[in-house]
Amino acid sequence: GDFEPGHGWYILSWDVNFYRYPSIGEKLYVCTDPYKMKGFYGYRRFFIRDENHDLVAQADSIWLLMDIENRKPVRISKELTELFVEPDSDDTVRVIRKLPKDGAWSLKHTFEIAELFLDSNHHVNNTYYVQWAEMMLPHNSKIKKLKVDYRQSTWKGDVLYVYSCVENDKFRVRYVNQEDVLIALVDMII
Repeated sequence: GDFEPGHGWYILSWDVNFYRYPSIGEKLYVCTDPYKMKGFYGYRRFFIRDENHDLVAQADSIWLLMDIENRKPVRISKELTELFVEPDSDDTVRVIRKLPKDGAWSLKHTFEIAELFLDSNHHVNNTYYVQWAEMMLPHNSKIKKLKVDYRQSTWKGDVLYVYSCVENDKFRVRYVNQEDVLIALVDMII
């Protein structure tokens, strides 16, 4: 169906490369390129450039079109695809949908979800999973590459168990709820 009131895009996966960190007050340009839509999924690239048009960061992402009230995926119409995706777009998908969930995980934190972390859809805003993961890095770490795999929503009153492990050059974080359901995975290369 077409994009209608009551439909919304839910982020499923990020793959972000940071080429440098900008300075405070630096002028930046952000653009996005929806390069593919198929079935229920939209694929979108983001570019952050400086005043010289040099890349500061680039991200690839996968989104799911949802009927927000019924919490069910909505098939993307041909009309919506034609409206946003250029016919000659490079539709090569460069983001991995699911990160591996196995690892030598160690429990680091447990906490109950408060209303403060909720977004307009009444579940935890996805930015928090990255912020919480960053807080576990060594002081003054700079992330070069970030991958995020969102699996389930978290709601007020849920309990999150936060695990981490280090694998070669990757610092990994895994979020699981009180029913042992995998919520999200975050991989960071510093």
